[in-house]
Amino acid sequence: LVKTDAAVILDADLQDPLEVVDEMVSKWREGFDVVYGQRIKREGEKSYKLWAASAFYRFFRWMSDIDMPLDTGDFRLISKKVIEAFNEMDDAQPFVRGLVTWLGFSQVAVPYVRAPRAAGTSKYTFSKLLGLALSGLTSFTEKPLRIATRFGFVTAALSLVGVLGYVGYSLFSGAGLSALTVLVFTGFFFGGVQLLFLGIIGIYLIRVYGEVKGRPRYVIDEVWQPDSSINPGVQHVAPPRPHSTPRQKSAARLREPER
Repeated sequence: LVKTDAAVILDADLQDPLEVVDEMVSKWREGFDVVYGQRIKREGEKSYKLWAASAFYRFFRWMSDIDMPLDTGDFRLISKKVIEAFNEMDDAQPFVRGLVTWLGFSQVAVPYVRAPRAAGTSKYTFSKLLGLALSGLTSFTEKPLRIATRFGFVTAALSLVGVLGYVGYSLFSGAGLSALTVLVFTGFFFGGVQLLFLGIIGIYLIRVYGEVKGRPRYVIDEVWQPDSSINPGVQHVAPPRPHSTPRQKSAARLREPER
């Protein structure tokens, strides 16, 4: 386990320039707990991969429940508080950039140009990248299930209104009923009902999934203890999290993770 005051995460393909680390350290000394590298340009990569990466980050930000910064990978500096809070997460398949954002500590970007690979080729195939994207989405959002639930409800409602309107029109106008038309409306209605209830079941399951992950409801940013010389009758209560750092003040500040 890392026991230093801060650590830098970077890939081993030498695309993340070490020169940026100096600026990250400067930002960390200013008080930021997370300093992430934001890629303003990615040299030596194919256009379809650049487009796919850009689309994923924007789609993830729209779909997820966290405000993850755009065009960022795992290249970042994190403070000791973040390291210890991250180590308490029990995710079997951790999506690092998402979890660090979810923890909610103070963050700032450092823009940089990502160089081409120094040697070799990427081992991340399209299927692996797709798996990473799905892992990130399923870990931090239930919006797809809510969209499916609403779509199912709307489909069932419109189908019911459509078939009732068609039957009413046929009866009052004297036109005959078309069995095929009624069958189509009925199929859409029951399809919408099925999608509605599948979405509801999915929402219940994601609640169970959230409990299984065991993420804390709050992450403690700082803990202050009263000055015993001023008020000797006040006893210090040990902080509930091992990574909390006692401070000589008389209050505790909680930081709620992003939902």
